Formats: sequence, C-alpha cells, structure tokens
Amino acid sequence: MRITIESSYDREAVAAEETRTVDSHGKAFTIPKNYMALQPMDDDPEGADVFGFGGKEADAVAFFTVISEDDALPFGDTGTVVEGIHEVLGENQGLVRVGTGRSLRNDVPYIYSIVRTEVDPRHTQYVLTFQFSFGAKALNIEAHFDETGEGSRRTAAVWSIGKDRKRPWAEDPYSPGYTGGSPMTQAEEPRWDASYPDSAIALCRTLVRCLAENN
Repeated sequence: MRITIESSYDREAVAAEETRTVDSHGKAFTIPKNYMALQPMDDDPEGADVFGFGGKEADAVAFFTVISEDDALPFGDTGTVVEGIHEVLGENQGLVRVGTGRSLRNDVPYIYSIVRTEVDPRHTQYVLTFQFSFGAKALNIEAHFDETGEGSRRTAAVWSIGKDRKRPWAEDPYSPGYTGGSPMTQAEEPRWDASYPDSAIALCRTLVRCLAENN
C-alpha cells in the first residue's frame, strides 16, 4: 500500500527566530542560529560535521554526513519509508512524521522521518533523519532531540487539559490499524508546538521547517 502525505512539512511548526549559514561537505546550508559547531566525538558518524545546542527542555545534536544516493531514502516515496519504519519499530518506539518535497529556496529534493524512542521512563528521544538529494550523492542529517529537565510537561499538560476525548490518545499517524510499537500521541501533534516551543518534538519540527524553507 502506498501512502499519500499531502504536506511536505508541518506549517504549524515554530519558525526559527534567526538563522545562520554553515558550510558542510562543500555546500552552504541554513540552519537555526542556536545550532553551534561542535567538536566530533570518537563515536560520532565518520566524517560528520556536528552542530547542536542545549535548550531549556531538550538538547539537540545534528550530524551532517554525505552518503551515496543508493543508501538514501527513496525521495518522493513516503509510503515505502512508512512501511520500512513500521517493520523495524521497537516496542518503545513510535513513528511521528514522514515527509518529502523540494526545498523552497533552491528546489532541492528532500525526504525525512521522525521517530520517537522511550529510552527509559525518564528519557524520551526524537531522531530526525533528513536527506537532501544532490544527484549521485545525498546529504544525510541525523539529529537527536533529547528531553531534559521539564521536557515532559507538554505531554502531561495535553493529557490533563487539551486532549480530544473523541479520538484515541495514541495512534499511528499513517496506519490507524497498526498495533506495533508505542504510537504517536495527541501531545506530539504540531498544533501544540506554538504552546511548547522548547519541547523536543517542537525543536525537531523547527529544524525540519528551517531546512525545507531556507535551503
């Protein structure tokens, strides 16, 4: 089954207040200004340019690497990506978003996915895989967003006062009948990002919007 996704990225995502241009693997990219260049660690992906920051409710780190087109996600084919993620999701993981499109500034094809992992009861992490196509090569951006401090307050608040009781609290966004993993919750929907802009999932979508609109 092929799945059609109308919007390439979430327009409800919080826009980056300021941006900066960074050089990575011979190309210039625009990212939110709060991402600073970091010294690669021994266990980081080989050859990665690393950017990140520590936020109020989440820490973020993004690894920029070059991969072959053969190793990239199938640009334009969100259905295959969704199906592939469903096949490998663990019991503590949930699919949040898959999108594909062309960047607004330079018309570069891109595709991405967001997966949430409950690392432990006190540690939630969102992993964004975002790829730009450049012919035989692709730029792979793997970004991790880890909740810190009061990072879980978004979920608690929406559960208490904002959830839609007419819908399931947790449900896979593309296959409602899919029963694997730990499905996306109402608290993770983009309509809450403006109210909780420092939450891990909001920061993740801010990066997606910045990459899609400014590159």
